Amino acid sequence: MKVAVKKRIQESFHKEGIQITLSAINLLDDELSRILTKWVENVKWCNVKRVTPDLIWTCFLPNGRNTDDIRRS
Repeated sequence: MKVAVKKRIQESFHKEGIQITLSAINLLDDELSRILTKWVENVKWCNVKRVTPDLIWTCFLPNGRNTDDIRRS
């Protein structure tokens, strides 16, 4: 799966006519992995067992993880 993600990063840049090196692709892949890890940790912190469209907001909690601010908006 990791190869598919790197290929998608490369294709996205090439589609816009931008060259990207393998080391830059690896850095972006690493950053995307960190973002995904943070989303999973946020969902786990909210004690959600199945992410649905109604619960997707649990992925995007701020660092303080204050759910009151998000639920009001």
